[in-house]
Amino acid sequence: SSKGTWACPMACGEKAVPSKSPYICTKCGVSRTEGLRQHLQNAETRWQESEKKHYDQSPAGALDLSGQVELKTSYADQRQGDEVAVAELRGLINTRTAKESEEKNAGANLPPIRVIVAGGDGTVMWAISEIEAHKIDNQRVAIGVVPFGTGNDFSRALHWGGAAPKRLVGPDFRDMREHLKAWKDAPLRPYDVWRVSVQTKDKGQFKFVHNQKKTVASDGDRKQHNITKVDGNDNMTKYFINYYSFGFDPRVALGMEKKRTKSRTGNLIRYAWEGVKKQTCRAPPAVKEFLQSVQVHKGGSEKEVLFATDGSASTQPNGSPGEIMVLNCLTFAGGRNLWGWSNKKSATKQPLDANLKAAAQDFGDKRLEVLTYTRMGFGMDVALPVCQGRGGRLFHGPGNDEDKLQFEFKDYKTSNGEGRVYMEIDGEAFVCCHPQDVSIQLHKQINVLYNDGTPWFTPAC
Repeated sequence: SSKGTWACPMACGEKAVPSKSPYICTKCGVSRTEGLRQHLQNAETRWQESEKKHYDQSPAGALDLSGQVELKTSYADQRQGDEVAVAELRGLINTRTAKESEEKNAGANLPPIRVIVAGGDGTVMWAISEIEAHKIDNQRVAIGVVPFGTGNDFSRALHWGGAAPKRLVGPDFRDMREHLKAWKDAPLRPYDVWRVSVQTKDKGQFKFVHNQKKTVASDGDRKQHNITKVDGNDNMTKYFINYYSFGFDPRVALGMEKKRTKSRTGNLIRYAWEGVKKQTCRAPPAVKEFLQSVQVHKGGSEKEVLFATDGSASTQPNGSPGEIMVLNCLTFAGGRNLWGWSNKKSATKQPLDANLKAAAQDFGDKRLEVLTYTRMGFGMDVALPVCQGRGGRLFHGPGNDEDKLQFEFKDYKTSNGEGRVYMEIDGEAFVCCHPQDVSIQLHKQINVLYNDGTPWFTPAC
């Protein structure tokens, strides 16, 4: 609630449990994680009873999912590193694998288990990472989503809409039954997952927001964000499904993170306010001050320079960009079609290539889209879509598993000597001090549930 409390889901009825560690109900002694898990198990039982009743009473032709859907629910607390949800998924897969083995002679090939993630884009990526960390074959699962986040661009890309349904369960599970049928019938499509590696120079480090302040990465941060030492310097390796960026937008996002609220609307207002502040008062440096070049490394040692701040005329930036966006998802910031809008301008001084101008996005084509923006142009595309199309197209590729996109950075120092570059990976903003290079390469493809009809979740404004 707005008072910083939560209601215990157990029978004790306590409605004002403090929302702070260790999240224990003072009346019955149950933790929030266990309480919510028990609540979901009770819901599972009610669903099974409802299905039996529905099956017994439904007239011919009514929606019946008996024998088609086995509802399994689980609650996972990201902050506490809960692993029960993934362990339950692994158990289901093991059961299926055994069944496939038994029926192998009959040519059985059971379809993937459909996993519905309730949350925003960050929660979806967390679920994908946990599935991989537990060594679950990504081809044995298919990911769907109920969009409870702020931007929900992953959900939008899959045509499920930009906001959660007003009624997810409904009386006698009526709405849930409709949702389950949609998830069951949804076709599967491949979706690219990319690996980004950020390498620092000597004395380089990463900073994150904690308690409304930027602090050097703690041991917990290093574990959460996979920061290790490579050749004596810090290296962060993460995965993304939507985008990676550096420059103006991560600076804005980091400012918003310091004042993040529990309200979706409040966060959007705060983001807009931070954008105005960074445009007028505390603007981050232009890209040319810290970026050396953007290259494509093709297989072995062959490379192609796409963009160089000190290079030949054909690769020099067009104008003075303050932002570089690397896109995989079709939209950004709650539905902004940045690549689709930006089809008139080249990121470099050479004219926009006809093939690059015609290139269309597809989240499963093993290709990324790279745009450059001035600070003002980015702000207008995000805040004023009527002024859309301010980005410059730089790259659409690579289209295979071997090639990688690489960003090389200059020896750059800010006034405090830290050499800060603001970066963002799927909504997680951070500071990289003294970056050396960033490389991006296709990691894998996952199965996703695609809604090929009309979005049945209420779209966001």
